[in-house]
Amino acid sequence: RDSRTDLEYESLSRSARFVLEVELVWVGGECEAVAQVKDIRSGDVPASVRQKVDSLNTASEIDQVSRALVQRLMNHKVA
Repeated sequence: RDSRTDLEYESLSRSARFVLEVELVWVGGECEAVAQVKDIRSGDVPASVRQKVDSLNTASEIDQVSRALVQRLMNHKVA
């Protein structure tokens, strides 16, 4: 890890406990968005959701997928 990563980690760990990570993955010939809540201190992932993505060609399509993932994550109790 370089020093910038350490500084980012220190800053995040003082101000937040969890981060939201989103990535696009290719599974079985289809694109999926995967969102997970990650505990900064322990690295645990207490909640994760996936959603098939048909198209991400416009800002509104990206927003729609993002909102759907966050809504589904909010149904999980993260302690």
